[in-house]
Amino acid sequence: GVLLRDPRFQMVVYVDAAPPDGGLSGWTSGRASAWRIGAQEDNGIVLFVFRDARIARAEVGYGLEDRLPDALV
Repeated sequence: GVLLRDPRFQMVVYVDAAPPDGGLSGWTSGRASAWRIGAQEDNGIVLFVFRDARIARAEVGYGLEDRLPDALV
């Protein structure tokens, strides 16, 4: 709830059938950085969903680590 009321927070949901070949974490991290979601204060999160493989992965900007630590996500 609190994040959704914060005008600086940005979120993108990326959906594809299958994950890319190779390392998933490097690919998702690279895409999240390149897209610059929540760029001003690094207050962005990208949720990657690969439906056929039934895989989901979230990349959280450093500006959200106090509210969304990796262990929680």
